[in-house]
Amino acid sequence: MALLFRGYFATAVHGNYMYNKEGIPTNGVHGFTKHMLKAVESFTPTHVVCCWDLGSRTFRTELFPAYKGNRSAPEEQMVPQFAMAREITDGFGIPSIDAVNYEAMTPGDASCAYAEEAEGIFLPVIRTCFSLPTRKFRSPL
Repeated sequence: MALLFRGYFATAVHGNYMYNKEGIPTNGVHGFTKHMLKAVESFTPTHVVCCWDLGSRTFRTELFPAYKGNRSAPEEQMVPQFAMAREITDGFGIPSIDAVNYEAMTPGDASCAYAEEAEGIFLPVIRTCFSLPTRKFRSPL
């Protein structure tokens, strides 16, 4: 999710939007896809997984109601791009990990923990994901 927002705000902050032929904004999806493909090209992984948020309510907001309380709802131009990004990863055959009541970083961290026999690169896109649950997984950032 963070990579999708990053791609969106890289251009939207200046009021620049890209649209497809149906008039749907695509700048977030464009940035997401560009960076995902660049990561795959750069690291040549044997496996790729994409982790997603399913909404703003998580176990953290239940424990601490002010958690991320300063965030507003996504901009209108961003909303259709959530489904488009998932369609793109599905189209590439990239499995998705998500869990109701959890953020993307939580199942992402958990996927490393369950892959005890594997080694790999965990590519976080937000600073809060830099702690890894196992030494066999490393971050290039």
